[in-house]
Amino acid sequence: MKTVFKVLIILFVLTSVSFAQTFMNISAEPTDSFNAILVEKSGKWMHVLKISEGRTEVLQTVKVLTGGAEGDKVVRGDEKTPEGLYFVTGFISPAKLKSMYGDISKQYGTGAYPLSYPNLKDRLAGKTGGGIWLHGVSDERSEVVTKGCVAMENDKLSMLSEYITVGTPVVITNEGIQGAVDQIREHFNSVKQIVTNYIDAWENNDFDSFQSYYHAGFKSVGGRNFASYLAYKKNLMEIFPYRKVYADNFRIFSQTKSEAVAEFDQYYCAPNVYSYGTKRFYFESELDGLKIVSEEFIPKDGRDFVRSKVNEFLIDWKNSWEGRNADEYISFYSDKFKTRGMDKAGWKADKAGKFETLTNLQVAIENIAFKASSPVSYTIEFRQKYTGNSYKDIGIKTLKLEGCPGDFKIVSENWRAE
Repeated sequence: MKTVFKVLIILFVLTSVSFAQTFMNISAEPTDSFNAILVEKSGKWMHVLKISEGRTEVLQTVKVLTGGAEGDKVVRGDEKTPEGLYFVTGFISPAKLKSMYGDISKQYGTGAYPLSYPNLKDRLAGKTGGGIWLHGVSDERSEVVTKGCVAMENDKLSMLSEYITVGTPVVITNEGIQGAVDQIREHFNSVKQIVTNYIDAWENNDFDSFQSYYHAGFKSVGGRNFASYLAYKKNLMEIFPYRKVYADNFRIFSQTKSEAVAEFDQYYCAPNVYSYGTKRFYFESELDGLKIVSEEFIPKDGRDFVRSKVNEFLIDWKNSWEGRNADEYISFYSDKFKTRGMDKAGWKADKAGKFETLTNLQVAIENIAFKASSPVSYTIEFRQKYTGNSYKDIGIKTLKLEGCPGDFKIVSENWRAE
């Protein structure tokens, strides 16, 4: 019991240390706000972080226990705490622990937060094991190390419930990367720019540039190596040269200065497929900078994204119509456009003539509905109220569009009176 008492006293004293520094390990868009956990294995510290307005704020810092062996976890039973980006997957209560493990559950104290080890990069590297948790400790505990988990006093574990939930990111590293706010933003922007440049090359079918963003040791989720995966992507570029890729809501997680994970929302659209979800690029350094060593995609419902692009298109189209600029207005129409016996040139001439006679033009749009018949073919229907000088009408407008969301062009237009 003397050993136990000594360990707990040390933990109590060290958890009172105040940390004023900020960390570059986790960063996000200035508009983003979330909590995260940073574990520094070298000093046995766990920091609860608030990421908001482009800054990291240390909310709590506590002393923790980590694995009995040094280094990154490789195989089941090596008693090492893994290093990388993981996510909280739930909470296991003391009652649930007891039902699962019986009396052994006492060693986990007042509960446990399981983590998503092994992550994709770990699995592709052949790492094994599991059951890595943030958990409490028994009052009778004498060990000052764990079998790979991150453990802390029970009151500190209880404190975590105020800050974390399912999906909270947890970065475990040997040593945190400290930095001032401007350094955090510079690091964030530099990694985000890599992804932005990659997407530009992808959209523009610049295969030579596209392949330069991949690490020689790359492996895909399906097990393809660097050469096989890039041959597959090149073939897709040739078959489907048209595509749009949108990336937004970036978060950057850095385990070390030579490793990082870029997480963002991605919408991908091509004639054969569209998808929306969370994309993660796992980066490692090569001679000329960070390269993608693995990547994963977690699908999400993309209807809100598509709806936002439909609404943006209609607002811009309506504004150009009200602005009575024939060149701007006709830019919303496809070269394939045909309606009421007119092609694109005829439609432009007709509208330009009408614009010249109008001193006032207003268009109101409501009750917007849309459906997709393919990833690059949409029908939009809405109620339209038109006012031009002394003329008014109300009816249902139907637009048929081609192209990916955000890249729409009108191929036909019809109106019927209510």
